[in-house]
Amino acid sequence: MPEKNISLKKIRAHVSYRKGNGKPICFFHGGVESKATWDKVTEVLTVNNPTFAIDARGHGQSERSPSGSYDLPSMINDASEFLKFIGEELIIVGHSMGATAAFFAAAENPQLVSGIYLEDNTPLFELEIAPSESSAVQGTKTIGAVAKQSVLKGEDAAELATKIGDLGRPNRKMKNNFPSWYLEAWAAELLQLDPRFTETFFEHLPITNDLPAALKRLSCPIHLIYGEKGLVKNAHIEQMQALYSNFSAELIVGARHNVHTFHTHEFVKGLESFIHRCE
Repeated sequence: MPEKNISLKKIRAHVSYRKGNGKPICFFHGGVESKATWDKVTEVLTVNNPTFAIDARGHGQSERSPSGSYDLPSMINDASEFLKFIGEELIIVGHSMGATAAFFAAAENPQLVSGIYLEDNTPLFELEIAPSESSAVQGTKTIGAVAKQSVLKGEDAAELATKIGDLGRPNRKMKNNFPSWYLEAWAAELLQLDPRFTETFFEHLPITNDLPAALKRLSCPIHLIYGEKGLVKNAHIEQMQALYSNFSAELIVGARHNVHTFHTHEFVKGLESFIHRCE
């Protein structure tokens, strides 16, 4: 897809886009990834809606944080500015960090959002998480530190992918759980990452945003697609259902955190059904 830089209030962001008809679909990736993670999804989408995918600050080809520090409120502000940049009613797709950032951005701009498609995350994760007790957070910080050393040594994606593959306990190495093509693609994204992201982002969690107040500002459907082995807890689904009547959820059996990567067919099928529901 064509790409360009756009100016938000605080940073210059890199965006890929495709023209089409209907409501735009806006993709927000997770932490330590980039908009490239959505390439496979946008390739197989059969709907002809315009699509936009943005690199978060410090990720991909977007500008790094001017302060050198990263937190979710800054990501939310960037996402909100991006929605205003598009300036018309749209459908949000967000994974992990991108799901929560885009959700709160939508709550700040409800007139611009006709649907929110969350992948393996709800805002409750960032509202309740204790970073020091989360294996997912600690694992991400370790990977960030390894990537930083690879950058300093001038290593390429293949070399970093090998190092990432060797991480983990003897019987649970990354290379035993993820295919080599994925590790190398992820390594390429990690080499673009500002290493200060994994050093600072999690220190600002949990966040203190008011979830009930945000949901009261929204009226659009919210759909969660999540992996059986991902981050979402049943209690989080129950809480979201109790707080918001227009919330639905779909479990993908066998999936981990990146449903869109390893279960692309199920992810896209659910997304296209959701798009039709929102138009």
